[in-house]
Amino acid sequence: MTHRQAGRSNRKGRQRPAVVRIRGLVEQGQPTLVRSVRFQNLDIVGAPILDLFRRTADVQVGDRLELEAIEATRDGIVQRLQEQSFAFASVRIKADIYPDQHLADVSFVADTGPTCRFGQVTVTGNVAVPGALIQDEILVHEGDAYKASTLSRTRQRLFGLGTFSIVDVKPGEPEHLDSKTPNVPIDIQVSESRFKQLKTGVGMGMESGAQELHVSAGFRHTNLAHKLLQLELNASLGYASTAGFGSLLSESIGFNSSPVMDLSAKFTYPRFLGRRWRMVQDISFVEDLESSYRYASSTYSPSFTYQASKWLSLTTSYYLQYFVFLDQDIDLSSLEDSQLGLDISSSYFLSYVEQKLVWDGRDDVLFTHRGLYGKLTLATAGGPWAGETGLPFMGDFNFVKAFGDLRLYNSLSRVLKLHGSFVLATRLAGGVAEPFGIDSRASVPFAERFYLGGGTTVRGWVSDHLGPLCKTDDDVGSFQLQVEQELGACSETLPLGGRYTLFGSVELRKSLLWGMGVVAFLDFGQAWDRLSDFSLLPLLPSAGSGIRYASPVGPVRLDFGFRLDQNEYFANEPRWNAHFSLSEAF
Repeated sequence: MTHRQAGRSNRKGRQRPAVVRIRGLVEQGQPTLVRSVRFQNLDIVGAPILDLFRRTADVQVGDRLELEAIEATRDGIVQRLQEQSFAFASVRIKADIYPDQHLADVSFVADTGPTCRFGQVTVTGNVAVPGALIQDEILVHEGDAYKASTLSRTRQRLFGLGTFSIVDVKPGEPEHLDSKTPNVPIDIQVSESRFKQLKTGVGMGMESGAQELHVSAGFRHTNLAHKLLQLELNASLGYASTAGFGSLLSESIGFNSSPVMDLSAKFTYPRFLGRRWRMVQDISFVEDLESSYRYASSTYSPSFTYQASKWLSLTTSYYLQYFVFLDQDIDLSSLEDSQLGLDISSSYFLSYVEQKLVWDGRDDVLFTHRGLYGKLTLATAGGPWAGETGLPFMGDFNFVKAFGDLRLYNSLSRVLKLHGSFVLATRLAGGVAEPFGIDSRASVPFAERFYLGGGTTVRGWVSDHLGPLCKTDDDVGSFQLQVEQELGACSETLPLGGRYTLFGSVELRKSLLWGMGVVAFLDFGQAWDRLSDFSLLPLLPSAGSGIRYASPVGPVRLDFGFRLDQNEYFANEPRWNAHFSLSEAF
């Protein structure tokens, strides 16, 4: 302590500790590499599984010696042993390091313990939810071989009931430890959430050519009549615009800006014909805005879903819809003799049956890191005996519409051994809509065509503007589609959609700190009205990047997409577009 420090301490009447600053210098030398990886006491699992351990371990011969990879390998071995019924398996890490040679020998020493079976299952904590309904979701059966994945799947299924805030599925103390296969009792503790929920909120979506701000309210009851019957009532009121960013500040943008409304009521019967069946009755009313027109639509849709397995489901739905144009910038009289025919009439009834097959193997619906998702839908309006009456499904149109969507997610951090969380998401989708029957009914309604562009398809484009367009006089040039020659020019650019479409995306996602993330993407796609248009409008690409925030209600994203094409047909379309919304693009 210096003289000045001592004097200060005396004046204040207490001792002050001296401050010592310690500085260190770290020099990065040659890294230590893994020379060998051994697995001990694992012969009991058999040669195929032992070979699987060696091939899939996070630490491999020649890798840098990293504690994170070693611990991940240990945890992976424990998980696989528990899948082989070794409920109380443990693995000890042993590492011999040779600093002079910059080499290390790593060993994983297992204590498998005995193989186990499931014992008695006990459920506690449920009050209003009947025990019989809970038992339907429990995959653990006394006497079956112990598997950790069975416990995890049971927990997911109980959460899927939508009535529990806490679900804890854990093994208890084993019974008859002296036997070769002791029984492990399973304790399931649940905590019921509030069955009646009222939610309100404010939301917004913003992208080039489409903006919306709305307030919403929703009521949900998840246990009607104490049978897990569910009722949902939702209302959303807001204001939307389809004007570009540069036009939003103008004094008048006509019906490119208007109020919007969405009202819906849904009743769900989760075990309609058994545990795997679900029935939904859905009624909705929508008043919304699209490019060059406003519309209102009332829809009634009952559906029946069969959950064939954990990942596979089949849904059959019926849709009865009344569609009416409220305000439009379309001269309907000029379209009566065009190829569009009745599909842009002032109002119509639409009646069709849809089958949907879904494979959902994603690890998480909102924040997906790996897995496969596929959806195939087939809709039929009218029928083979439709004629003038539209039987068997009635309605004003006869058409068949098919659409497929395939998505694949891979965690590159594990595959390529990259530091940090990298996810490669890919998507390929396409569809076809074909009219059939007599000419007066053989048409695909205007709203049922395929539209591309916007935040969920090809992000370098304004929403719905990638595909056939009816243009203004100034936009019409020498390069035209046949549909323009039939229609002439529109007072404003009008997306016409197509009866064929194909699009896809490749996106690299990187997680950062504090829930933030960044992405880079390449999108491509096109929509066509007839097969001959394929040569006139090729698949067009766009690229861009964006930022993400992992909020409690899902990803919040802001994407910027830039068109990479020089196609003359879209010469007057913006070169770049921005998209802001909740949820990922796919």
